[in-house]
Amino acid sequence: MFTVKVQIMTDVIKYLNSVNINVLYVYDALLCEEKDKPLVVETMNRIILEHGVKTSVK
Repeated sequence: MFTVKVQIMTDVIKYLNSVNINVLYVYDALLCEEKDKPLVVETMNRIILEHGVKTSVK
């Protein structure tokens, strides 16, 4: 499961960086500017599902 988590977070961070959103990865969380939160949450939920994991980010 660790490998899946790493790949999910890598994909999320790569996508967010591609749309000029910088995040800080701390353990199992991403820190971002408040204005970017909706897109970060949507991106994490979308990419998690793409990896076949059934959970959600709040």
